[in-house]
Amino acid sequence: MKSLKYTFSIIFLLSLTGCIEKNYIVVENETPEVVITDIDGDGVTNEQEAQDNTDPKDPCDLNLNSQQASAITDQWKALDCDGDGVSNGVELLDGTLLLTMWGVCDYVVEHQDINAVSDFWKSVDCDEDGVSNMQETIDETDLFDRCSLIVENQDSEVPDTWSEFDCDEDGVSNADEIADGTDPLDADSYIGAGTKLLRAFYSGGISEFLNDGSLLDKITNEDNEIILDYTYDSQNRLINVFKKGNTSQGDHNIDFSYNGDQINQITYSFDSETYIYDITYDGLKIHMNQQGITLSNGMNQRTFTFDASGRVLYSEYYRQRGPLFFVYVKTDFSYNGPNNFDLTSTVFESQYYEIATGALSSTEGTDDYAKESYSYSHDDNAKNPTFNASQSVYVQSILMPNIVGYPWYMRYSALSENYVKSASRLTESNAGSTWNNESYGFYFVQPNQYPRFAYRESWGSEYLVEFFYTE
Repeated sequence: MKSLKYTFSIIFLLSLTGCIEKNYIVVENETPEVVITDIDGDGVTNEQEAQDNTDPKDPCDLNLNSQQASAITDQWKALDCDGDGVSNGVELLDGTLLLTMWGVCDYVVEHQDINAVSDFWKSVDCDEDGVSNMQETIDETDLFDRCSLIVENQDSEVPDTWSEFDCDEDGVSNADEIADGTDPLDADSYIGAGTKLLRAFYSGGISEFLNDGSLLDKITNEDNEIILDYTYDSQNRLINVFKKGNTSQGDHNIDFSYNGDQINQITYSFDSETYIYDITYDGLKIHMNQQGITLSNGMNQRTFTFDASGRVLYSEYYRQRGPLFFVYVKTDFSYNGPNNFDLTSTVFESQYYEIATGALSSTEGTDDYAKESYSYSHDDNAKNPTFNASQSVYVQSILMPNIVGYPWYMRYSALSENYVKSASRLTESNAGSTWNNESYGFYFVQPNQYPRFAYRESWGSEYLVEFFYTE
């Protein structure tokens, strides 16, 4: 019998995955020899897969960098290795990841066939909001946005990244809102929401307010001791301020007497000492003189000049230093505009005032020399929660610091309608110059809203302030 010469060019035998390609070559009068170069059809030769330590029989186990584009079969392109509903071939064109685990959440949404996704993809939570991909598909929420969800459909275990986040940017974390029973997706829903200030928590103390935030009540320290206490009469006029002294000093008490709505006398008691200040008015000027001290030339010890809007423009302080001259200290206050209550700077400097001539000269180089410059910037989208409470009485922001001293930052926070975002102070003295930088910022401030959180940075340390409101 004659030998039959026959050739089978290429026979494709597909495995159960539909992707195994086998090349058969039959030679005359010999047993057919099988030459296999890429058994799984993924475009990577068997030899290369051996080097890559991948499975040459698994079309989804490969190093994509080893693929040869011309050798990739259509069967492999039609597969969906990561089960995200987008075929391998389309993901190659899109430049997205296409291997299981790494690529399940990386694809072009418009190219997805939701009916072709794997059970694994359905169970995955791509945006880590605690709601599975399949559930978000049913809910018609964005499965790539951790703040687009139906909270009631979250799994029992919610990722910490979501719990610690603040989706509605109201200053309360998602987890805290869930615990509080408020809506983590609603900026107006949180315990303490509102515009009426009740208290402010800060490092080492709490400020509390009366009458829906219109009056400052007290300030307590971290040991819950009252360090400042304000008392008002039935007309909400301030009648007493108590200031706790340190261990080497007694406590301070300041009492206010009124003539109608105007303060006419301030009595300051400290240890066994008592000082009485008479307050008089001259148009837009307020004069303050301590009883028992009379300056020559009929001058007032302190004078505060206001504008018609009630903003202080400058203050003047005279202290007699002998029969020939006073030490004169003037503080200038500057604002953002003619009708704006946002203080932009204050500057005070001491000078000599010669009684005979009325001339001023610098005290620089003497023990009387002092100069302090303050500059402030504001966040126009954040209202100052303490503004109304501080504006209720002049003495809190203007007169009191000149009697017992007051934190310098309160001088401007009491006078700024929008919350101060940053501030700096330059202090110069006979001994030289030093900077004291203070900066302020906000967390989760909504436009035209009162801040829930703020922070204050002083000398490199950051102090958190939390404001609590009610409706």
